[in-house]
Amino acid sequence: KGDVKVKTETLKKVIQMILNGEKFPTLLMTVIKFLMPLQDHTIKKLLLIFWEIVPKTGADGKLLHEMILVCDAYRKDLQHPNEFIRGSTLRFLCKLKELVMDILRVLASPDPEVRKKTLQLVLDLVTSRNIHE
Repeated sequence: KGDVKVKTETLKKVIQMILNGEKFPTLLMTVIKFLMPLQDHTIKKLLLIFWEIVPKTGADGKLLHEMILVCDAYRKDLQHPNEFIRGSTLRFLCKLKELVMDILRVLASPDPEVRKKTLQLVLDLVTSRNIHE
């Protein structure tokens, strides 16, 4: 809790500590509860860095359950009125290598409607990337 300036400085320190090898396995829910809902642009930028460097899988190699909440928050950011937030979120999502194999597995689904929606997603990602790069 606290004001945005304190949260910003704390998040910067946490990012620096993670980059230096520190582990914070119980910090994810705190970040999700108290930082993800904030609309401050500096916090949003720092969160993109945080989620890029923090481990997203458990010891078994499976995606952490907390990441479902993170994905929902970023789904909302993709609809944000500020184009910088939308663009930064898209760049971040394209860096999530963990998603690639899951998307490919869904493409192999026996349900044609699921395959169709997945193909639309891939096409949207490729088309959006080509337009902006």
